[in-house]
Amino acid sequence: MIDYSILPECYVPEDLNELTKKTKKITSKNDAVFKKLFKELKKHEVKNMDILAEWIKYLKDNPYNVNFDELNKITNRYL
Repeated sequence: MIDYSILPECYVPEDLNELTKKTKKITSKNDAVFKKLFKELKKHEVKNMDILAEWIKYLKDNPYNVNFDELNKITNRYL
């Protein structure tokens, strides 16, 4: 279970446009808020975050050559 008490400290915009603006900045990968949020999500083994991490890894390893069957296999490993 996630400790939601940390989430106010980990404010992430709910609006997609605002979230996109914030995450597109180069400095976002070093942002303490994001680091804390993702650390908490990983600590509590949030299944969807594991799927997202695997998708990102797959997409980085296979740019411009996505196989949707592979993405489905990755997803199904966690379901």
